[in-house]
Amino acid sequence: MIRHAARIPEAQLLRVAGARVCDLPTAAVQCAASLPACDGVVVVSGALRALSRFGAVGRAEGRRREETWRRHMTALLDRSGPGARNCRRARAVIGAADAACESVAERILLWILRSRGFHVETQATYRVNGRVRRVDFFIRRPGRLPDVVIEFDGIGKYGDTLPLVLRSVWEEKRRQMDLESLGLVFLRFVMRRCGMVRAPRACRALAV
Repeated sequence: MIRHAARIPEAQLLRVAGARVCDLPTAAVQCAASLPACDGVVVVSGALRALSRFGAVGRAEGRRREETWRRHMTALLDRSGPGARNCRRARAVIGAADAACESVAERILLWILRSRGFHVETQATYRVNGRVRRVDFFIRRPGRLPDVVIEFDGIGKYGDTLPLVLRSVWEEKRRQMDLESLGLVFLRFVMRRCGMVRAPRACRALAV
């Protein structure tokens, strides 16, 4: 819960269970400005996903809605004026957030990559061997270095019985081989949870 010291316009307030709260875009902007950058990216990504209904609509439509809401959040930030606290960081957080990331752990990994200066594309799609393969993160590397794709899998994805686990592992291996046949470097993260003791080395406003 965030207690606002500044006045929030009446049009941006809602009443939920008897309490007056600001609407989701305003709350996301407040979090981008007041929370550490990692937490801000997590919150704003979730807000963009909910507002755009990303995943419930087509990918192109989801991206269009996401950018519309991102511009709205940036406009809300601009209305705060040049003296607003942490405006530079909030702008970087709103720009780095991504509606395509489903889980908190994926959003933390997104922050890690973007705070280190990587240009990351989410939910990149490839067609190989007659199948469509989608990856969580795609990083293009300049020159002759191969591009990198990263998959982030929750432990529950593999099922809870031996046959399901074996089938899932085989499907993931075949998927990995398809992507590697395109010359991509494939990295996989499988974790129960994602936590950080400290931020990676500072890179622009996102690591502040």
